[in-house]
Amino acid sequence: MTESQKLILSLKIPSHEISVLALSETLAGFSDLLECLRQEATDSKGIEIKVEALEPGSFEICLNLINLVQSASPTDKIALITGGVIILTELIRLLTSYLQCKAALGGKKAETVESDGEQSIINGNQYVTNQVFNIYTTSQKTAGACSRFTNGIKSDKRITGLELRGQNGEKLLNFNSEQIERLSAPNPYMEEDLRVVRERAVLRVNMPSLDCRRQWVCTYHGERVNVVIKDKAFLEMVKSGIFRFANNDPLDVELEIEMRKNLETGLWENRKYTVLSVDLEELMSLPRQQMLF
Repeated sequence: MTESQKLILSLKIPSHEISVLALSETLAGFSDLLECLRQEATDSKGIEIKVEALEPGSFEICLNLINLVQSASPTDKIALITGGVIILTELIRLLTSYLQCKAALGGKKAETVESDGEQSIINGNQYVTNQVFNIYTTSQKTAGACSRFTNGIKSDKRITGLELRGQNGEKLLNFNSEQIERLSAPNPYMEEDLRVVRERAVLRVNMPSLDCRRQWVCTYHGERVNVVIKDKAFLEMVKSGIFRFANNDPLDVELEIEMRKNLETGLWENRKYTVLSVDLEELMSLPRQQMLF
C-alpha cells in the first residue's frame, strides 16, 4: 500500500491574494526541496505532491504528500538512514530541521560544531542531526531548491510570514519576515571547493589489513570505499589477533569524509574516508568477536 500525509503551507499575507509568480515559484521550490531531501536520505522511487485545497484567511495551501514506494507490511518501514522505505513523517521532520538550521545560521558558517552522538551542536545551542547538517553543508542541489522556495516567497512583498502545519494542525514551523530574510541568505558552505564532514557511521568490512600503512576496503552506504584507519589502539588489537573479521562484519566508527567540488558540475567528488576512532566496546559485544576470547 502507499502512504500519504497532508502538510499545510501557510503564507501570511494581509489580503487573500498573491502574485502568480510568487505562488508558482514558492510551490515549485518547495516541491524541489522535498524531492532533494528525499534523494539525500533514501534511494526510494520518490513522492508525489498534490495541491489539495486553498483555505481562507491567510494564504494556505494544503499539500497531499503521497509516497510512491509500495510497502508490503508495516515492518517494511525501516529508518531513512538505512536507505529503506521512506516514511513521510521522517521526510517532514528532515524538511523542518533543515529549514530551522538554515534560518538559525542566517547565511553565516557555524562558529562551532560539536558532535554529540547522532547530533551536531551548532554554536553551542542549535541541535540538528548529523544527517541534516551534512546535507546543509554539502548538498548544492538542496541549497538551490531552498533558494528557489524562499525567493518565491520574497518576490511578493506583502508576505509577512511563513508557517508549516502537520495534518492534525500541529505547528511545525513559524517564521516571521526577519526569519524569512535569514532563510533566504546564500549558503556560505556552497562557496567552497573543499569540505570535511564527520559523522558516526557503521562500515561493513570487506578487506581488512594487518599493515597499518595500507587502507581497508569497506562498504559505506552500499558503496565499496577505501578507508584509512587512524585508531592506533584498534589497529594494534587487530594485529595481535584480538579482533578478526569476516566479510561484511560491522564496524561502528567516527568517520571523517573529505571531498572536493567539481566546479563544472557542482557535485562533490574525490572523497577520502578516514576512521578517526572505532567503538571498541561495541565491537567486543558482537557475538563473532566474543567467540575469540
